[in-house]
Amino acid sequence: MKYFAPRTCTEFETVSPIPYRGVSRPVAEYRGAAAYVLLGDPGMGKSKTFRTEARGSGGHFITARRFMLLDSTPDEKAASILFIDAVEDVTKSPQDATNALGRICNKLIRLGQPKFRIACRATNWNGAQDLELLRSAAANGDIKVLLLDPLSAANVREVLARNHRIEEPDEFLRQARIAGSSALTTNPLNLGLMVNSLRRGAAARKRAELWYNECARLLKETGSKPYVARQELQSAGRQMESAQYLSACLLLSGNAGYTLTGKVEPGYPQLSEVPADDVESLCRILDSRLFKTETVGRPVPVASVVRNLLAARHVAGRLKNGLPLQRIVSLVSHGDGGIMPVFSGFVAWLTEVYPASRKELIPIASTEILTGADISTFTS
Repeated sequence: MKYFAPRTCTEFETVSPIPYRGVSRPVAEYRGAAAYVLLGDPGMGKSKTFRTEARGSGGHFITARRFMLLDSTPDEKAASILFIDAVEDVTKSPQDATNALGRICNKLIRLGQPKFRIACRATNWNGAQDLELLRSAAANGDIKVLLLDPLSAANVREVLARNHRIEEPDEFLRQARIAGSSALTTNPLNLGLMVNSLRRGAAARKRAELWYNECARLLKETGSKPYVARQELQSAGRQMESAQYLSACLLLSGNAGYTLTGKVEPGYPQLSEVPADDVESLCRILDSRLFKTETVGRPVPVASVVRNLLAARHVAGRLKNGLPLQRIVSLVSHGDGGIMPVFSGFVAWLTEVYPASRKELIPIASTEILTGADISTFTS
């Protein structure tokens, strides 16, 4: 089993996450809390923290989408604590967020108001509005709001040495400082990608390069069919274009994944509904490690950050070929001009991979871009 660095968090003393206040404490110290919300950026380790805490406290881990869509299961009913992950994946707009949390709260109340924890991206948290709604589901009305802290320097060294077999972690970090990529090391997912990139002899200095290289690697690895067989049907470049297309279709339609069983389910369209000349090739993309299968016959993106990057690259290609940027802006924004929460990661990636979008997107998505994009790559 891989080493998991004990994580710490900072409790907000107000309902707004800015400015950050409070003292950093181990997440485990909040096991006695009736309820809390754990906020953090993509790749910071919210899901792994929840899985670890669920094991350590006898709780039950479940995604928000499954919790909302499925009837109460025996595991949910028996759990002393419910760990509900990835609320941002079921929200497009502030109204959707309210509806989703409302459904989660109603189910928690039906289950008898057990202890619960909810994980959400920091940029998708609506502060006092969300907090007030969640209070109705907490047994004592008390909700803690926690921000997952970045990995400490000691954590980073331990992870490098124990999980990645880096013999000289300090030298690795020194090289990261020289390359100007130190900020990436405090995010567990980015750190792992940096190590993998270095070992492949393609050390990347930018976040977008790291993630694109990782996507290319995952695309080459399949669940059941050898890569050589698939390569005969599509070149590597065409495969990536197909993966980007499938990701964009999911994100922009608000769906979670695809169904390959012929059974129609909400959020999981049949692959035959996707406009394409070669559906078989698309099936082979879904067999790659860019997608995972949580339920038999229903592949979903391996991670939202991967889906968002690939979707952004597809849209960037369409924009370069003449698609008006305003069409995309209209699609991802809501009535008051802000960005719908589910598109925050996508918009951040789009400003990285398509610089021409920055002039129009920065004024309406400054928070999403500041917190989700690598602005060190932006030039005037």
